[in-house]
Amino acid sequence: MEIKGNRLISEWVRKYRQNITLGRAFSVLSIDILVRLSNVILLPIYLRLMTQDEYGKYNYILSLIANFSLILNFGLFASQSKYYADAPTAHQKKIVLLIYLFTHGFTGAYSCSCIPVQGRLQPDKSVV
Repeated sequence: MEIKGNRLISEWVRKYRQNITLGRAFSVLSIDILVRLSNVILLPIYLRLMTQDEYGKYNYILSLIANFSLILNFGLFASQSKYYADAPTAHQKKIVLLIYLFTHGFTGAYSCSCIPVQGRLQPDKSVV
């Protein structure tokens, strides 16, 4: 009975190891785990180099960047890179590249225009 169960498990593992979609999802998830683990490892270094106020501003800016990139990407960059790879002629590849550069430049300029200046974050001392 145990041999039959081991054989079923090994067939199941072999079946899912050969699946391309699961392999790609595993690679993306493993990179995400490494990024989050590096943030945990670097946290004591950040806290030693920055004051608590500076670290708060740093995290605030990181959250703004993450939100703007999520909102402004619209999933266009992944589809454009696929379309660039599938474009049959060099002229079509140039057009796709120009569209990509325009959207990337526009979203970058818009994101930079929305980030508040550091002086605006500090309270006005003349009011107090």
